[in-house]
Amino acid sequence: MFRFNEYIQNLISEERVVQPANEEHVLAHAWNHLVGNGIVRHGEDNSKRIQKQLQSAETDKDHPLHFSKTPAQMFRGGKKDKASYHTELKHAANTINTWSQHKKLKKAIEGKHRARVLGAEKGDVSEVWQKHGATGGGTRTSKSDLAIYDPKGKESAGINVSLKKAGGSQLVAAQSKENMALHHHAANTMIEQHYGNKSAKEKAKIHAEVMDHASKLSSMMKEQKGKPKAEQDEIVKKGNSMIKQFHAKYPHLNYHLRKEAATGMGKFNGSHHAAHFFGKIATGKGGASISHHGDREMDNIYNGPLPRMSIGAHPRIDSKGKPAAQREGRLRLDVRK
Repeated sequence: MFRFNEYIQNLISEERVVQPANEEHVLAHAWNHLVGNGIVRHGEDNSKRIQKQLQSAETDKDHPLHFSKTPAQMFRGGKKDKASYHTELKHAANTINTWSQHKKLKKAIEGKHRARVLGAEKGDVSEVWQKHGATGGGTRTSKSDLAIYDPKGKESAGINVSLKKAGGSQLVAAQSKENMALHHHAANTMIEQHYGNKSAKEKAKIHAEVMDHASKLSSMMKEQKGKPKAEQDEIVKKGNSMIKQFHAKYPHLNYHLRKEAATGMGKFNGSHHAAHFFGKIATGKGGASISHHGDREMDNIYNGPLPRMSIGAHPRIDSKGKPAAQREGRLRLDVRK
């Protein structure tokens, strides 16, 4: 007999054995050694110095980057796996070397600023998010994953980076309430930048149209809850068709939705929980990069794929082979692969 729960647990266990190292924690760990000791220098190719450090870290038990020096929090599930650690360490080193070329990180690198993973820290959301009731714990999770700061100053005054792995990921997976707040903020910035010559009445009409569209999407997301997969798929199909039609009318909207989803500037009022930088961690599927939220390079992120509706939580089938009770659907904004 097929044992679903056992199957899922085996998958989870297998994933942890294969790749339990947490890339964000390894990146911070590597940054604090390589930058903190002046091994990585701004504007230089640090490859040879980094490679020497990686080689020493594999054999020298006294080396700060040796596997034996790693804390349990650096690993998912607390299981310390040497092979995955060294894989992520190489990715982190390549990432830091690439980031060291960015002009806006010069002060941090030359000043040997430290890095700290923000993890699941929460921030205070803005009035717009409060208005739409988007105040849950998951929604308030910091958009910034990594803080790079001068240990002699305030951490909030440092560099705040949203981290993604190269090779494809998501900017946001918003449920109904955050979907409303996200559209509210994006409508405001779109109108300000692209419809500034319109009258107050015309601007209000555009904003109302955007919010009516968002409301319909949120209703469809809620409608998915508890439905069988076939019904959910139909709702998703209808929702994605609606998105495509609406964005054809307002082609600038996607840019502003994606910018807010990437940075959280509107959600967190530009505080240190917002992401002032967008960083990709190197993997076997792609190279690293880092851009300030105002850089032209971010246009590739802001001009990415249209939003898409998706179903809620997995698994779709419960342990008895019946449709599982699903959470409401999500509005997802994908990072371009």
